[in-house]
Amino acid sequence: MQTSIFWLRKLLLAVSIALSLIAANLAHATDTFDGQYLTIPQVAVGNTTYTNVIITVGSLVGVAGGTPTASFDTYDSATGLLTIPSVQVDGSTYTNVTITVGSVISVGGSFSSRNYPVVDTHAHIDPTTSLDLGVTTALEIMQRNGITHTILMSPPRPTTAGLDAQDLVASINGHQDKLFVSAGGAALNGIIQTTSAQSVTASVQQSFLNQANTLAAMPVVGFGEIAIRHLSMIKMGSNHPYEDAPGDHPLLFALADLAAQKGLPLDIHLDVAPQDMGLPPRQIFNPATPTYLTENLSGFERLLAHNPSAKIAWAHAGSDPLQTRVPTLERTLLSTYPNLYMSLRIGAGNAQPGEIFAAQPVIKPEWLALLQDFPDRFVLGSDYFYAPTNMREQTEQDLQRIGQLLDQLPIDLARKIAYQNAESLFRLNLSL
Repeated sequence: MQTSIFWLRKLLLAVSIALSLIAANLAHATDTFDGQYLTIPQVAVGNTTYTNVIITVGSLVGVAGGTPTASFDTYDSATGLLTIPSVQVDGSTYTNVTITVGSVISVGGSFSSRNYPVVDTHAHIDPTTSLDLGVTTALEIMQRNGITHTILMSPPRPTTAGLDAQDLVASINGHQDKLFVSAGGAALNGIIQTTSAQSVTASVQQSFLNQANTLAAMPVVGFGEIAIRHLSMIKMGSNHPYEDAPGDHPLLFALADLAAQKGLPLDIHLDVAPQDMGLPPRQIFNPATPTYLTENLSGFERLLAHNPSAKIAWAHAGSDPLQTRVPTLERTLLSTYPNLYMSLRIGAGNAQPGEIFAAQPVIKPEWLALLQDFPDRFVLGSDYFYAPTNMREQTEQDLQRIGQLLDQLPIDLARKIAYQNAESLFRLNLSL
């Protein structure tokens, strides 16, 4: 036991320690320590339960080990002791740890303060996971992280057989009170990616629309995820595809017309290049991603202008790999195109302007101003890939940042972004 305490002391003093969470199939919340801050998903202080609490550590009192004896942290204000059922430090898990608290950095909020639905409009079942297991995992992880409803969809690639509308709809049977489906990320996106704009004839378009109509007849709430430009990322694996189609592709125009007719929003993945540009020197891209990207913003604007009745949800605002989705660009587009909406994927945060959070989980002033100026145009969209094990450098902290954002917003704006906008945009029937 002394050896365990010695190593934990040593690790707690490390200057830079990777963040990670325990495997998703564990039922208890797991703290993480990054060498400076301890992040606590859930802690009980007397009769109040708080979430997303960040503190500094005073001193280590002891490590009991064994099976966690509680589901979340408890703080005894009389003794000043914090008891932690499970904590991750540099990839190792320690259980039943007792510490003193240094100082409280931030408090996300109490469970009781978020007494409204939270809708994630953009998530996936990991392609390596069976749909049934993925749905079960999704429901468990959603419950742990305060997400009440999720829209599932296929990633935008033609090789995800079994993850498009028909199979996804079947997989959520019995859970339609919490899960919804968007259609076409495999079938329709695959056709768009493999059909050049110049080769679209009347018969090609009609065949495409026949498939789209078949999907629209199912109990789905949108079309997606459809790619205009989709960069290949290292963290998503070596097979993560690079895809590139013009925003004014005639099949996208046809799909927008059908989406307007059916009242089904288009969920669009666009890694945007406002002008021709070299790939940023960030070691996050697979070789499949070209080192030089041609401008594609104008084609997207032509899609937005093509049918103003077609509602388009542009995914992944707030954590942009190219760092081109800055608030000034998004403000211009939102001002110009009333049919444009954006879903927020909240990254860990840094100084880059495309990130909604700073290095600490605090919303940047320019992003807060954007949300406040367009309160009806933003929804949540985690881009989480549900699987029983971590396959894509994701942890449940990716989902906990949703609560961290909502708890920093004025309550009326928080409610709009958490569920009211999604309820209206996707015509959802929400229940708790």
